[in-house]
Amino acid sequence: AAIFEYARAMKKSQLLVADSIEFFKIVLDSFWPSSNPKAKELARRAHAEILFGEQLAEPAASNLLVNALEGRLRQQHPFAEKEIANRINYSLHRDLLLENGIDQIFDIMEMLIVQKNLQLATDLSNRLSQFIDQNQDSQIAISMGKRLEDLNLRIGQIDNVMDLSELTAISPEKNFDPIKGAARLLVFWSPGEPSSVRFISSLYGQPLKRDIQVVAICAKSNANETELLEKFAKEMPDFEFVKSPVDSGSSKLLANYPVPRLPYLLLLDKDGRLAATNPDPRDLSQQIHDLLK
Repeated sequence: AAIFEYARAMKKSQLLVADSIEFFKIVLDSFWPSSNPKAKELARRAHAEILFGEQLAEPAASNLLVNALEGRLRQQHPFAEKEIANRINYSLHRDLLLENGIDQIFDIMEMLIVQKNLQLATDLSNRLSQFIDQNQDSQIAISMGKRLEDLNLRIGQIDNVMDLSELTAISPEKNFDPIKGAARLLVFWSPGEPSSVRFISSLYGQPLKRDIQVVAICAKSNANETELLEKFAKEMPDFEFVKSPVDSGSSKLLANYPVPRLPYLLLLDKDGRLAATNPDPRDLSQQIHDLLK
């Protein structure tokens, strides 16, 4: 009870919302299995505090919230799917749906695609479509429409064999035919953006397996692109660096697999099928291991 009240005070302070989620999770995980009515009630209240509240759309808190929902989904908690649907419905029913709230909704949807919970992702996509149709004059709904269109396309692409012939056309000296028995990681990035450069450097530092090919694809053309790619290719010889498909005219690859932000990852299995969109880099080694079983 003391932990619960402490967490509520943190949440009300506005500055410690993200930290409060960790404390609410302690109460929830500790007391949910209990048969004690008072403990069960505390768990229920902690659960409500995690799921509801406009402050939870703030970026730091939102990341923890999405991770908490993902964890319960992985553990096959009986109410995990309902919790996710409730959080999205709550956000859509706020008087003022702010940009942070939209980002959180789509972060949750992305998480469902990564987890391959395509049925729930499709159901919630239909719910978002209804919201957009009912608020056609709203700038919020308009901005959501394009993102939902891209997301629906990715839902439909899961398990499809990816055609990488366009990459071979751009870089004839490289062969992007499926590598038998090997997984492949496509990294969409921009050598001209510091956040992309930091990400690709950190990815190179990971102990990725030798039987996965990492292909870094420029998703934005850059005036110094050729020079920059040569520099990165020397620094990271185990990665394949490919010029921007944008320069070759209309990019079928980027049309079929829209990239909502940079950097962005697509993970292909050993048969060349799209296995995951934007997998968590922290779990990448485990996901690659699972693909190669």
